[in-house]
Amino acid sequence: MNKRIALCSVMLLLAGFSCNKKDAASSDSSEVLVSVDGKPLLRLSELRQQISDICAHDQNSAIYAQLLPDFEERFFEATYPTVIFTEWAKRTNVASNPEYKKKLELMMRNAEKILAQEAFVHAHVGDVKEEDIKNYYEENKDKDPRLMTKAGSAEVKVVKFAQDAQAQEFLKKVAAKAGNLDAVAKEAKQKVVDLGKVTAASQIDGAIKGRILTAKPTPTTLIAASSDGKEFWVVKISKSEPAQYRPFEQIKDGLHEIVAMKKINEMLARVVPDYEKKYGIKVDRGYFERKRKEFQQKQQEAAAKTKEVATQKDTKKAA
Repeated sequence: MNKRIALCSVMLLLAGFSCNKKDAASSDSSEVLVSVDGKPLLRLSELRQQISDICAHDQNSAIYAQLLPDFEERFFEATYPTVIFTEWAKRTNVASNPEYKKKLELMMRNAEKILAQEAFVHAHVGDVKEEDIKNYYEENKDKDPRLMTKAGSAEVKVVKFAQDAQAQEFLKKVAAKAGNLDAVAKEAKQKVVDLGKVTAASQIDGAIKGRILTAKPTPTTLIAASSDGKEFWVVKISKSEPAQYRPFEQIKDGLHEIVAMKKINEMLARVVPDYEKKYGIKVDRGYFERKRKEFQQKQQEAAAKTKEVATQKDTKKAA
């Protein structure tokens, strides 16, 4: 059986056999796994440390380490070629190659940025607690389809008004007619809009949609105001079905990253302006604004040209 099974690419990326551990190696009496010209290059203790480091950063590796009794051997065989790469680079002096130096410098700059970002986030964002994830779940379970096994829905008819007072007066008349919205609308010469089944995916105002989908009990008639406060709908909900959700314990691990990114984005919006002021950082976005205006201008010119061509065609047909 070929033991050189690459468990995942992260092993080759993270697990290099370091040749710069001479001080540690000299005092380390653990079994030597790899030597070069008789000198220890990798000891068992170092291999195990590499595995521990990678498992701390890569969840898949951590799972494999628990499940596979020969994980150490597989890991060794998968990453051993880095010994050859490193020794070859040293003996051929490839590091003196200008292209090699250029790539190394670029990689080091990128690595520095990544580490600086990691340290900055760690210093400014607290740990994601289960309470944070639970709050996100409760706040978004009616908005995010990924949190549902079945979306909630409501059978809805509406009459729209521009003023709250008008909607309130109409609602009183509907109540007096035992909820008969159609009859009141006919008397008042108001248009009834049958929205059919409203769900979280329906393309209507978010505030109105939320009011409809959270209404209890049903059937009922109520007023729902739009997000901008410019429309007031008298809503007749004849039937509703509650949403069904994925159990929190089943999806909390997947929500961890979402909540972490949310906390990071909120932190950046909060602290970046402060650091710009503190460090005297100036940002000129004029170039991007000019590019955006140029693009918009080209779009407008293209649209005008298309309209002109269409008008000419219509003129010719009419002639």
